[in-house]
Amino acid sequence: MAKHFVRYIKEQKSGENLSAMNKSPPIQTSSGNMSKLVCVSATSKCVRKTRRFQNLFTKEFNLPVGFAVFTQPHHSSSIQSSDKKQNSGLLGEVKDADVVIVDECVSTGGRLAQLCRVLKKEGAKRIFVCASHGVFSEGTVEMIDLSPVELVLVTDSMPLPSNASKKIVQIPMAEPLAKIIESNVLHDDEVISVNSSADQSASEEIATLINNSDEDLVLD
Repeated sequence: MAKHFVRYIKEQKSGENLSAMNKSPPIQTSSGNMSKLVCVSATSKCVRKTRRFQNLFTKEFNLPVGFAVFTQPHHSSSIQSSDKKQNSGLLGEVKDADVVIVDECVSTGGRLAQLCRVLKKEGAKRIFVCASHGVFSEGTVEMIDLSPVELVLVTDSMPLPSNASKKIVQIPMAEPLAKIIESNVLHDDEVISVNSSADQSASEEIATLINNSDEDLVLD
């Protein structure tokens, strides 16, 4: 996922477009080179993954990459407090920076919209989203279209809705998933039958591998 975002930024600079690879409509983004970047963990549960993104971006973009985490409970009224620094729920600085939100899933879009409002209030410039899964419940696509988010990068673990936004780009995961399953689950001549009692434990193991192997799932 992180490596695909790097490709996207570099191809935007060169006039190419990552969406062409996925046969998606062209993505429209604002102009300007990325000079300051901050990775924002959408929840405290995504901190480890966000740190991996931060480390990769630091190497790939050859610039210091900041880190922040959003800790505000969903739809908390404290965001409206006058003490913005204390109650925004954002730990870290994003002023005048392009921001990459790292999350596990984009579902209803409510928390994403909430975080975007906070980021803009704190002075963030462009906002990008990298999430492992895109559920996109009813109304989420419209919310993304109306939001300041420029790109939502997700895997193809779930099909896109028919009214998918031009801002959404899917990354095909069949090949990297097959490699992870082959190297970590199936050993030698072992075969897991679709009707075997091991199905549930195997599925859980695969899910764990996916969640812990983002660096493997973002192969070029």
